[in-house]
Amino acid sequence: MFVYLAGENGKWRLVKKYADIPCRQPPTETNGAVNRVPEQCTYILQESTQSRTAQQRCTHTHTHTQAPLLLESYYYARKNTVIKKLLPYLGGILLDSGAYTFMQGAETVDWDKYVDAYADWIIEHGVELFFELDIDSVVGLKEVERLRKRLEARAGRQSIPVWHISRGKDYYLAMCRDYKYVAFGGLQTDGVPRNKIEKAFPWFIDTAHKYGAKIHGLGYTNIEGLHRYHFDSVDSTAWLYGNRGGYLYKFNPRNGTMDKQDVPPGHRLKAQAAAEWNFNEWLKFQQYAMKHL
Repeated sequence: MFVYLAGENGKWRLVKKYADIPCRQPPTETNGAVNRVPEQCTYILQESTQSRTAQQRCTHTHTHTQAPLLLESYYYARKNTVIKKLLPYLGGILLDSGAYTFMQGAETVDWDKYVDAYADWIIEHGVELFFELDIDSVVGLKEVERLRKRLEARAGRQSIPVWHISRGKDYYLAMCRDYKYVAFGGLQTDGVPRNKIEKAFPWFIDTAHKYGAKIHGLGYTNIEGLHRYHFDSVDSTAWLYGNRGGYLYKFNPRNGTMDKQDVPPGHRLKAQAAAEWNFNEWLKFQQYAMKHL
């Protein structure tokens, strides 16, 4: 299982340094001279947008043997030069359309223009896995289908359609027949209790696999559930919760869980250090999930 760590508002930072992490970026050639990227690199991905020097940012560095898998929103990535520089160092990226976020700050929306720009960014950066604009509740399913066709025609590849309860069983079956990757959505927005939805997971997962499709669980990283329900991939911002809630995560390799460590009374977490620590512990779970889930 691939567990994609979702960033918050595109506020990633990259710090390269010699370490034990292979870089995916190939050597480049300028004026006949080969400019070799360091054979090994390390990175720190951060929420903070504070302007600090690389020396200051490197005070709490951890290293890993696997490049991270990230989910990012096109809405934020489109204007973020840092995420563009980060792409060569990732093990993989899932791109969300960011359509809901885009709507929040716009009085009127030209969806065709937005979809075209989304497709162009996908092409420019070689993104293979990206979601449709699943805004059924706003524009209706027929318009979602039209925008999906426009997106795929311009990008030259299939998107990942997102199933919501309102689409019904037959629609899901058609998605699995027609697409190589589908997503189960609405865990946060469809208004159905999670325990009730989870009971249906085996059918959705088995049906997708029956048709030869992969299935992604949008916003699902219940650790106990991931050991039980075998999605091909999931994503979550759970690594951010510790920093917000005042606790640290600790990956437990014995049983593949994420333990929580509360801050001792009278102490406070350093926000930046906690964010980096929790991110790195979730990277360990990410690697575990690839091998065992």
